[in-house]
Amino acid sequence: MVMGWMRWWLGSKTNFTMPEFTAELEATFAFEGGRTELQHKFHKSPLKIAKTFMRDDKQLGVCIMDCSPGMMAGDKYRLDWRLLPQSNVFITNQSYTKVHPSAEYPAYQLQSFYVDQGARLEYKPEPIMLYKEASFRADTEIKLEAGAVAFVTEVVCPGRVLRDEVFQYVRYDSQLQVYYENQLIYYNRQNIEPDSTKSDFRRLGSWENYTHQGTFYIFSDQLKSEYLKPIQELLERYPHLHAGASLTYKYGLIISVLGKSVWELQQLLDEAWLMMKLMVA
Repeated sequence: MVMGWMRWWLGSKTNFTMPEFTAELEATFAFEGGRTELQHKFHKSPLKIAKTFMRDDKQLGVCIMDCSPGMMAGDKYRLDWRLLPQSNVFITNQSYTKVHPSAEYPAYQLQSFYVDQGARLEYKPEPIMLYKEASFRADTEIKLEAGAVAFVTEVVCPGRVLRDEVFQYVRYDSQLQVYYENQLIYYNRQNIEPDSTKSDFRRLGSWENYTHQGTFYIFSDQLKSEYLKPIQELLERYPHLHAGASLTYKYGLIISVLGKSVWELQQLLDEAWLMMKLMVA
């Protein structure tokens, strides 16, 4: 993935040497003595694990802290998460991922999750905020073993709406790859360039007049096709949003939603999250 990103970065650059990652975070979790514990961690500022805490459902909660104002031009973040067998982890962050103007030197995030046998990952970060002239690339890889479960949400904001920055960013390029026992079972690539004629996402039948995008990914070999119907019925209760749900090729269910504010997307995704958590225990 890093090499692919280098080709993307260097496509319009000459005589440029890629620097090291500007921030790194590694964490390994293990199930020991009847509970999940943080076994190993490493961080390189400005990223760090602010704290871990035990949730009511005996799940270990993890909060990521970024002590910078956000991702600046040329920033490159690397996050690596490893959940050993039977561990159960909920990961979030303290605030929005704010991407500052970075047209000349895009910001980049490389994130990987390894979810071992019987482990459960719930990753629910705050939204991504794309400032005016921001350029951001995100590569995410999830590797699942038998019995593993992964819940992942993402909400993307088009800019600071109150400052009239709607869709004034340069580029948002996101790639997700999911593997089950080393078999690629899901791949998604989204590239939006608001000012490009190649990115006519505001046309009828696409984003139309919506501004905010949310996605909820569920991957597990415990998923059943009958889980889709109650989710679709839930979406029907939000007629003001443009939402849909479908099963993937294998072991996955995806909910996609468009709206005009963060709170209304989060309200729907939170309800879907709780519903799926009861079904995929």
